[in-house]
Amino acid sequence: MLGLQAEDLSHTRFYQDVLKQGITLSVVNFLVEKFGSLSPKLEDQVSALSSEELQALGKAIVHFEDVSELQAWLARVS
Repeated sequence: MLGLQAEDLSHTRFYQDVLKQGITLSVVNFLVEKFGSLSPKLEDQVSALSSEELQALGKAIVHFEDVSELQAWLARVS
């Protein structure tokens, strides 16, 4: 319609922001499923992560036994 290809849009700030929001929501939802509700502080820490850090957290979550391991991981990344 506008003559733009999908790959052209993937480089826009808007696209990157929406993608990061989706990844953040997915990671937070998985954490809530695994550990129950998260404190607002933990949610804020996760939301502040970069896309690369969120992807790394997504891989690390499967190894966490409890929320203290999440806290330790976030402390190492910050």
